[in-house]
Amino acid sequence: GPEQIKPLIKIAADKSNPRARLSAIRALGAFGPKAAEASAVLVEALEDQSWDGRDAAAEALGLIKQATPEVLAALVRALHDPDERVRMASARALGRCRTSDPAAIEGLTQALGESDMNVQLAAIEALAEIGPAAKASLGELQRIAETGPTLVRASAQEAIKRINSSP
Repeated sequence: GPEQIKPLIKIAADKSNPRARLSAIRALGAFGPKAAEASAVLVEALEDQSWDGRDAAAEALGLIKQATPEVLAALVRALHDPDERVRMASARALGRCRTSDPAAIEGLTQALGESDMNVQLAAIEALAEIGPAAKASLGELQRIAETGPTLVRASAQEAIKRINSSP
C-alpha cells in the first residue's frame, strides 16, 4: 500500500544496487499520482547517465503525472538522451502529464523529426494526448501526415484530429 512509498523512495535513491533501484522505480510508477513525493528522486534517476534504467524513471514520472517545472524540464532534456528508449519513454511521459508547457510542446515537436520511428510515434501520441494545447505542433504533424511512412502518417493524422478537437 501507500505506506511503502517512502521505503521505495529510499531504495530508488540508492545507487549501490541497480536492480533494486529499478524495481523500486517501477513500483513507484505503479502507485501513480499517490507517489508524487518520489518525483525528485525519479528526476535524479532519469538524469543519471551512468545508470541503464533511465527509461524506467521517465515512465514512472509519466505514470505519477506530476507536471511540475522540474519534472517537465527533466523530461524535455531527456528527449535528447543518446538512448532511444529514454527518448521514447520521455515523450510518452510528457503526453501522460498532458502539459501545455510551451517547452514541452516544442521538445515533442522537435522529436517528430527523429530518425527512430518508435521515438517519432511516441512524440506523435504524446501530442495527441495533450490535445488542443499542442496546436503549435500542427505544421510539423501535417508535414509528417503527408510525407511519412504509412504507420507514421496514420498516427499523425489521428493526432491532428485530436489536437483540432474542442477541449
